[in-house]
Amino acid sequence: MKLPDSELEVMLVLWQNSPLKTPEIMKGLKHTGWSISTLQALLQRLEDKGVVTKTMEGRTKLYSPLLSQKDYSHDLSNDMLKRFYRGSISSFLAHFAEVEGMTQKDLEEIQAIIDRKGK
Repeated sequence: MKLPDSELEVMLVLWQNSPLKTPEIMKGLKHTGWSISTLQALLQRLEDKGVVTKTMEGRTKLYSPLLSQKDYSHDLSNDMLKRFYRGSISSFLAHFAEVEGMTQKDLEEIQAIIDRKGK
């Protein structure tokens, strides 16, 4: 599942520190200029999608992610790999090596990952 940019902005705040109250989330999103009603609508959509949960502490709503940033990133990466590279990691890496350019440091880090996986 790919979240719209606005919902992803909210998730990025929640992934940093949760659970959070609405004013705390707003503080993390002040760069967006969103109103409180916009945030509430986004939180409701995220709840409806099952990626955020709301608990009550007295009369205060606390929001927490149900989907981890690692799992979201993993799902998006796998989807991109399947859609654009037919599941071929080597094609994916070749694209970035040829089109985007890789530094020697990038290549060394990739080699280190391959070496660790090979053990």
